[in-house]
Amino acid sequence: MRTTIDGRHLAALVGLIVALLPAATAIGAPSPAATTWTGRVEATVLDATTGAPVAGAHVSGPGDLAGLTDAGGLRAATLSLPAPETPLTVTISAPGYGDWLLSNVRVLADDTLYLTARLGPEPIIQEAPQPTTVREPLSRAELEALLDLPPNYVDQTQWGVPQQIRVRVTGYPHCDLSRPYTVQTIDFRQYLKNVLPNEWGASWARESVRAGAVAVKMYAWYMITLGGKWPDADVYDSTCDQVYNPAIAYASTNAAVDDTFDWRLTLNGKIFPTYYRAYAYQCADAGLTGRCLGQWDSKSQADAGQTFEQILTGAYTNSRLNFYRANYTLWFNGSAFVNAGRVQVPIDTGARGADVGAADFTLEFWLKALPGQNMAFDAARTPANTCGVNDGWIKGSVVLDRDIVGAAQHGDYGLALAGGRVAFGLNNGLIGTTLCGATDVTDGAWHHVAVTRRRSDGWLRIWVDGRLDAEVDGPDGDISYLDGRTGGAVDPFLVIGGRKIDSDPVLKPSFTGWLDELRFSDAVRYTTAFEPGGRLAIDNATTSLYRFDEGAGAGACTGAVGDAFPASPPGSGACIHGGSPAAPLWVVNDNPRVAMRLGLAAILNVAVPPATPTPVASPTPVIPPTSTPAPANQSLWMPWLSR
Repeated sequence: MRTTIDGRHLAALVGLIVALLPAATAIGAPSPAATTWTGRVEATVLDATTGAPVAGAHVSGPGDLAGLTDAGGLRAATLSLPAPETPLTVTISAPGYGDWLLSNVRVLADDTLYLTARLGPEPIIQEAPQPTTVREPLSRAELEALLDLPPNYVDQTQWGVPQQIRVRVTGYPHCDLSRPYTVQTIDFRQYLKNVLPNEWGASWARESVRAGAVAVKMYAWYMITLGGKWPDADVYDSTCDQVYNPAIAYASTNAAVDDTFDWRLTLNGKIFPTYYRAYAYQCADAGLTGRCLGQWDSKSQADAGQTFEQILTGAYTNSRLNFYRANYTLWFNGSAFVNAGRVQVPIDTGARGADVGAADFTLEFWLKALPGQNMAFDAARTPANTCGVNDGWIKGSVVLDRDIVGAAQHGDYGLALAGGRVAFGLNNGLIGTTLCGATDVTDGAWHHVAVTRRRSDGWLRIWVDGRLDAEVDGPDGDISYLDGRTGGAVDPFLVIGGRKIDSDPVLKPSFTGWLDELRFSDAVRYTTAFEPGGRLAIDNATTSLYRFDEGAGAGACTGAVGDAFPASPPGSGACIHGGSPAAPLWVVNDNPRVAMRLGLAAILNVAVPPATPTPVASPTPVIPPTSTPAPANQSLWMPWLSR
């Protein structure tokens, strides 16, 4: 049977073949030219089950790459290359594990190829996937969605980037819905880094690769906003969506992901699916004109000097590239003990912003906690011996602690979660009480929590999401911190995320969850029901405001925590990072009312799938076994051009 190819397909095919010619030279083959290049390979070998490095694994490859891994499971080498893009086959073996083989992965001149081999009991054979023309065809519903994005969407130009993505992992790059898979929750940035080199030419001009990084990100992001393309996951790891291979990354493609991570592409203010195909004419063939990027076309455009913004907005009609800055929050893990795992804010002379209580006051913040991760009422901690009891709040999981050490002078207070409810306790030095709310705030959703107190009669109220949750006639008088008192090193601080006075972490536990936008005010702000407005404002009643936006590295919180009012010390606090596992951590904010660019109005009523970066999360098996290793005679091959 004869197959005919029309002119545009033939031209594209010829161009593709010509572009591939340099990659056909294997390492070790004689180069037709005297010029040589160098590229670096870093192979890390891990145990697939434990994630621990495998020392002494034998790496088979050219030059100095051949040899044994070090104590960290690493084998690295700089290789001489006969061509700027040179295919490489690597085999890794270790006692007790099946062999791991990856063929046709490309080493690039002046770049670093990062290989991550996860060894298990069975052999794994893969061929590195390359950009391909073959994609899963769009359904009718998807095509219609392109023309009419869901009407319940609001302006999303300032949404915080997702933290995680749920992926159906098959270990097979072709779209095959019948294959066994597991659903794995993967760090979103790392997912992009293990997708981009399998979808774009890593050796292409930088602006093309940057355009690809945005296209890959926004496609995945759109599926996340929908709650997932699949019933149990956001995307597949194959051409059903995007090819995800955690074994492969490059310094160049990693840099493209990092360079563009603070950019989003929107259409009329909305996140939309950024489809792409090998060539622009294939976008038209798929009915995606104006909603699809030609990958090889982006290469030509970048070679001609276009920026990644020009490439993207030219392919996606009426789209706009927006820069945003991630908004952060703090995550605590219940490990605040022995002066670690918490935030300390000064409240003595010269640092009075957070030291409220001499007059009326309001404490408020945004909080998120998961079910079962904070102190529940039990036989020893019943509502009867916690609620209404002096210092009963310390029997809950402590969120804020402004206790004092030693003899009562002036007063103290604290706020905790007990049985999922807010428990706020206050003592004026003579008498005290603990007020418990009625609403369970440990449901995995963000809640605005506020506590108000009148000095004149001690009236206490708890507000949850703008509604009165509980109230009581409490102790009156001045409960501020007595300046200059001698109570020890930790005494002149307010502690966030745990107990100030470490005693028994079991009987007096600390908070597990997310905390954001902590504001102190010297007035009773709320007397009737109200609608919480997202980011809290600085006004005449504000004495201190902690936005927790420093986000130093989006990881361990080890530095200063700034007071937005005043904008500089002495009000600033400090993260005391530690505990087991260590906390607090900076986390990108997933609260839709708060996660926005600084200075812009709050985004209301946005349905965002909650991100949960808690370390107890683990992959959820679905359908039979996960990522079935290929038998020794099977190659997981994605041809460059296949039909």
